[in-house]
Amino acid sequence: MVKRAALLIGSVAVALCLVSPSGAAAPQKFSTTVTLEVQMGVRAPAAARGTFDWHGRVKSAKDQCKNRRFVTLYTVPEGGGKPAIRGSFTTGKNGRYSVIVEANYDGEYYAEAAKRILGNGKVCKFDRSESIVRDVAP
Repeated sequence: MVKRAALLIGSVAVALCLVSPSGAAAPQKFSTTVTLEVQMGVRAPAAARGTFDWHGRVKSAKDQCKNRRFVTLYTVPEGGGKPAIRGSFTTGKNGRYSVIVEANYDGEYYAEAAKRILGNGKVCKFDRSESIVRDVAP
């Protein structure tokens, strides 16, 4: 009888370890840093001279977190309001991105790299760049 009770208690303890969240491995998270810079489209063809060349880089110690990473450029209108998407792009092998946007939106610009799940318990963290305020009014 004592042997049977011990076996039952041991079985319950093993079952709880398998179901318990504390038994699950925590995902391995890799930090991401998004940079953002802007340059007036002076080197662009005449048709694109009234543009801004937004560019930057996604940096991470993990190559999969910077290569082919989806980045979105947002602007918040002067005086506040809902952010609007101005462009989205995928980084190259070196984590660099670039997008040309018409130079007719005043406000605060920033870029975001969404969280990316790699599988095998590995995750690239979300990041938002520092903001750049542009005033295109004459």
